[in-house]
Amino acid sequence: MIDSIIKDRCTGCEGCASVCPTKCIDMVQNYEGFFMPQVNSNKCVNCKMCINICPVINYDKNHRNIVDKKTAYAFKSNNDEFRRICSSGAVFLSLATYFIEHDGIVYGASFDGSYNVIHKSATSTSEVIELAGSKYVQSRINDIYLEIKNKLEQEKKVIFFGTTCQVEGLRAYLGKNYNFLYCVDLICMGIPSPLAWDKYLDTYYKRSEIKKINFKDKSLGWHKFSFLLEKNNGTSISIPGFDNTYMQCMFKGFSIRKSCFDCCFKSESKIADITIADCWGCENYISELDDNKGLSMVICHSNKSDELIGILKEMGIVERFEYSNVLKYNSNYNNSTTTKKGRNIFYKLLYIYPVLAFGVMGKNPQNSFLRKVCSKIRSAIGD
Repeated sequence: MIDSIIKDRCTGCEGCASVCPTKCIDMVQNYEGFFMPQVNSNKCVNCKMCINICPVINYDKNHRNIVDKKTAYAFKSNNDEFRRICSSGAVFLSLATYFIEHDGIVYGASFDGSYNVIHKSATSTSEVIELAGSKYVQSRINDIYLEIKNKLEQEKKVIFFGTTCQVEGLRAYLGKNYNFLYCVDLICMGIPSPLAWDKYLDTYYKRSEIKKINFKDKSLGWHKFSFLLEKNNGTSISIPGFDNTYMQCMFKGFSIRKSCFDCCFKSESKIADITIADCWGCENYISELDDNKGLSMVICHSNKSDELIGILKEMGIVERFEYSNVLKYNSNYNNSTTTKKGRNIFYKLLYIYPVLAFGVMGKNPQNSFLRKVCSKIRSAIGD
């Protein structure tokens, strides 16, 4: 059964639960809050469809015939409002808007009414705005793969935005190539725990008071992004990104899924048509495009990438740069995040005293007092 084979290698793509003909696989949160497949043995007919489509188990087979373009571009939208809303240069809103204007459907990550992160569809400009911007929480797929398959069978144009493992899950679930499907993944350091996000929100805020959350607000500039939370009463809280304790727990690897520390998809060959990311290091190779309002990197893989680049050229400025800069300035493109000491303590504290999990583990203790606190926590709890 898939739940006994995959274990810590599972990425949570939900392909197995989506493909199961008897619906005997539920996605259940583990101790760290990540969703894992759980098989109901009484309903399982041992068809092995879940094992046969698992992107992790079948990685070598799925990637055997990939021919990757390995070309890279910088992009920034001509629409300043798009760039204000998006995390970098607005590749997402540029492509998404084009697809909607041409009767396509967009799929990406969004907040639900309780600020959990889920994948959903958008068919209008107002809906697609909800999908814009980075969400540093693993999103739930639920029935999205099935919905996409049905749309593709109707010959609807679909563009899917997600992590590499989610793109792998979708491609594996579909089982064949569709001319109307376009997939966009992103450079990812790892996916943070929904449990950590829940604990963070419930420790520091009241969800009923929240109007909007932006993980990468650029009011102070792209190079100094902030975590911005707007409340219904008109007030807001802005915390510099590298000072936000939730973000720090992600950067340090405490809240990252175990499979991300040895991600089998950290390869230069991708199943996605393009990969997008912040164009970090741009001041060293394409500085003339950096106005501190956001610049995107677009890495091309498939032949469909030519079409997507063509769309972006209609929507903004596109400049090609040397592919070697992708590897030089984005180590997480083809390298996994390294596991960090203190990760086990972090999860223990989430259950016992989440204020300490974020307030202490989420900071770099520079003074003797905080160092002593960390030392006592390690001694009392153990790592």
